[in-house]
Amino acid sequence: MANENEQETKDVTIRGVDRILYDEFTFLAKSRGINVGRMFNHGMRMVASQTRPPFVKYLHSKKHRTHRREIERPEVVSNLKELTISAKHLAEAGNVTFFFKEIEKLEFDETVTSEILSKYVHGVRNCGEVIMSEKISKLLKLGLEHSPPKYHYPIEGELKDITIRRVSSELYDLFASEARKKEISHGEYFSTMLSRFNYHLQITSTLCSKNFKHPLVIDNIDELEVTEADLELIKGRDILFYNIGNLVFEEEIPSELFVERVGKIVKCKKVKLPKSIPYLIGISRTEESEIIS
Repeated sequence: MANENEQETKDVTIRGVDRILYDEFTFLAKSRGINVGRMFNHGMRMVASQTRPPFVKYLHSKKHRTHRREIERPEVVSNLKELTISAKHLAEAGNVTFFFKEIEKLEFDETVTSEILSKYVHGVRNCGEVIMSEKISKLLKLGLEHSPPKYHYPIEGELKDITIRRVSSELYDLFASEARKKEISHGEYFSTMLSRFNYHLQITSTLCSKNFKHPLVIDNIDELEVTEADLELIKGRDILFYNIGNLVFEEEIPSELFVERVGKIVKCKKVKLPKSIPYLIGISRTEESEIIS
């Protein structure tokens, strides 16, 4: 694919786009000093072509220097019927992380501990059956296999027609081809893309602002209880709890452990923190979430 500056571009009109998602999309673009056409091209690369795992690169712009931080790209292992992985397989490549996707049956054998998974596995996506030891941390399982929330295309009254300038002709042709394959309108397909792209961009913005190191994102769960043992098993990663209905931390979790492991709690409806957490720490680690006693 040609360099972004060398690509042929055109203005495109897409009919029947989710109004709320598109308004959010344009806000995210403008707030980062990036034109909508460029954001559209990036969204097509990430979602329509499905060639990159999420959270690998933080978007940056001249206006937002903090978004320049980039995570080392993991090795992608994909499109296999069956794969069994041992601790040796993961460790023998050195300081390399792996991203597994589109594997019908993926098994991590008994030699793969929570510590090994946390250190070497960046994520698991779109795999039919994933087998891990019962000893693996439940938080790690949830974080490695997380996915965007399900999207439901709205009714006609919540749709709008849009025109975007300077869209890559090559990427738009790919987008149109993918929409035909799925047998849905351009508006519905673009809205589906927006739901995922906006979601990922919001999370990466949170990761940037907190300067997360090797993040583990746990999201889109109705209810989750976190124990001291759960946090103890997560080493070397900062946890982001995102969009969880009822998030309850065990009361006996030590303050030092909570501060070390929990990077941020964002958009969780109700959050019950451990008794040991100082008032201001609780406020600083939560965002758009209601803390309950």
